[in-house]
Amino acid sequence: MNQLVILFDRATGPQDQLVCTLEEALTESGYGTYVDRHLRISVDWARSVDEKIRSADSVLAVISDASLRSEMLRYELEVVADARLKNPKLRFICVPIPPGNPEDDLPLAGAHYTGAWRSDDDTGPLIAEILAVLKEPVERPTQVLSFDSAGGAVGWESPYYLEREADTDLKDCLKVSEPTVLVKGARQTGKSSLLAQGVQYCREIGAHPLFTDFQRMGSNLQADENDLYLLIARGLARQIQASTGSSWNWSWEEGFTPTSNLDEFMISLLSAHPGQIIWFLDEADWLFSTNFADGFFALIRSWHNAHALSTDPVWHRFSVVIAYATEAHLFIQDINQSPFNVGRKILLSGFTLRQSEELNRRYAEPLHGIDQVHELQELLDGQPYLTRTAFDVLLRTQGHLRALLASADRDDGPFGDHLRRVLVSVSQLSTVRDAVKRVLANQFVESSPEVDRLVAAGILTKNSVGNHMIRCKLYRRYLARHLS
Repeated sequence: MNQLVILFDRATGPQDQLVCTLEEALTESGYGTYVDRHLRISVDWARSVDEKIRSADSVLAVISDASLRSEMLRYELEVVADARLKNPKLRFICVPIPPGNPEDDLPLAGAHYTGAWRSDDDTGPLIAEILAVLKEPVERPTQVLSFDSAGGAVGWESPYYLEREADTDLKDCLKVSEPTVLVKGARQTGKSSLLAQGVQYCREIGAHPLFTDFQRMGSNLQADENDLYLLIARGLARQIQASTGSSWNWSWEEGFTPTSNLDEFMISLLSAHPGQIIWFLDEADWLFSTNFADGFFALIRSWHNAHALSTDPVWHRFSVVIAYATEAHLFIQDINQSPFNVGRKILLSGFTLRQSEELNRRYAEPLHGIDQVHELQELLDGQPYLTRTAFDVLLRTQGHLRALLASADRDDGPFGDHLRRVLVSVSQLSTVRDAVKRVLANQFVESSPEVDRLVAAGILTKNSVGNHMIRCKLYRRYLARHLS
């Protein structure tokens, strides 16, 4: 029996009734249908999310603009994308619900988008279309589904963007053309938002910013090394042409290695375009696990060295800014041949109490006084994404802090979608679960690749004496309940 998984977000729109109808119709047509309704949140549930998707023959996602704001649904869709790369026969069907055009937000080649569902009148034709698609050949996926980090980067012009010490440090580096700048921070601490500020600052000082987001490059990262480097070069060429209004002739020689070609490309770019050029590399972690990571970062290290040693003046007006979360030494074989032990390091951490006070002011003070801000700070430890989410919830619902605190660690609470994803992250491997359990029991946990990844994910942190601890009280309460 063909196994089919239906994904949707229960919290938004009329999908629940539609999903029930689709489930019934597909089951009657002979499909083994599984619907993830998140009825009971547990470690077993968290582990089954991946297993159900990866073992399915087909996945059907009911999506809308509203449901795509669900972090858990977005995670499940990312699992689908990864599963399809490993199993090209896995079929993926999307049912869009207006308003909006979710297809624009789901750049997954090979996914079939049905006609939009607007009312019960569309249900019959929709079922017929789905059954017809299930009998068609499956197109091999060529691009990974990717999203911005949950909540998205805060735009440089947003009144809710808080400048931190890292902003000053980055601007200082850009002013003096620091050759290599390393922006490190756990997931959802604002790295992409900081880079957006850096790009805007470049424009203000007359520099030419270039930007590559490796997460958005998707499955191209698994492509041939030469094809990937050529794709990067073409993207940079388009950006510099848009920035300067002029183009130049550059070549990509078949007899050269990919790194040699990219090196020659960068030299030609710098030679053809006067002025300061800064290349921002976001989500560099996505490169770490590729088989050419060492060569790519060794090339950047050579550019760093050229800044000091080369007689060619072009290198003195070129900088590279690398944003990442995971410890590079876990993946880079020779850290001494990479930029990760020579660049200027900027560490992103959470909001301070004073910064949370300022954010409260910008949100028109849904928290009344410093005592309430302190209570929220104690719960979230200034974790930027969670803090922004809290203020968004309070502002949108006209809610009160008491109600938010009381429901904070519930599966259906204001952070439930995010917390379920945290639970998935710590439930995949027994070694990771055991490490978290030991930290919950206040036991000493040595650093390891698994523990370092939990730190990169923002789930664990280190205290002043170097011991690992759960990132915030909210995580501790939630994980203690589900992992006990």
